[in-house]
Amino acid sequence: MKGLWVRFVEDLALDEPQRYYSGPQKILHGVMWKVPGPIFFDDSLSLSDFGYADNGNKMTQLKRNYYNRTDVRRARQIVKTKWQQRSYGSAGFTFRNIEKASQDFCLQSATVTHFPSGGLEVVVFYRVTEPIKKFGADIIFLRESILGRFDRIKSIERITFVFSCISWHPMFICTYLSHHPDPIGFMESVEANEKWHKAICKWAIKYLFEGETDWVQKFSVARQNYNAMKKLMDKDKRRDLEKYFEQFRD
Repeated sequence: MKGLWVRFVEDLALDEPQRYYSGPQKILHGVMWKVPGPIFFDDSLSLSDFGYADNGNKMTQLKRNYYNRTDVRRARQIVKTKWQQRSYGSAGFTFRNIEKASQDFCLQSATVTHFPSGGLEVVVFYRVTEPIKKFGADIIFLRESILGRFDRIKSIERITFVFSCISWHPMFICTYLSHHPDPIGFMESVEANEKWHKAICKWAIKYLFEGETDWVQKFSVARQNYNAMKKLMDKDKRRDLEKYFEQFRD
């Protein structure tokens, strides 16, 4: 799953045309991503891969906001009945669990469809997400707290994600590069988009170079990403990235 996620984020960076720039954020619209079920459940990703503590409160927060127990239980029963009957049918459920005053829900809803052959197809709908840190945590949440509760999860053939919008923010770049097998090659490909490459360099330099990191410590999310980079990125990769980004320092 980790390798598939890395390629997905790279495709968003290099191949998907932006709909809009909101400050340094590249906004993409109408994106779809399909993941084979066995890969989605392979446990190769954990919360710590995205800078969260495995025993922290991130999962508790996601459950509080997005785990509607009543709706998920109802959908589980419908799908189970369709499986027992060996008949076609589907059920949908919402991710709205509590009222949110400041903004609408990012995760919106999902459907689970049973086909007579025995396979299940899942579609998850998003209003918007950030594809590295936030979506990474959602993957763990969906795997462990939502889809893992359905009977016969091994029969889930595919999970299709449908994103109304994706906001690719360069502040998460070092978390992503920590997982990329060829981070220099990735950055050289980004150079074709001069505006966005400049925004990525600005954020990467803040994390990688002593003296630049003072600014990072003032903001909790940036500080989390800095600490994640220190844990996730090996010394050789960091040295290579420092050499690459040095040429773009003011």
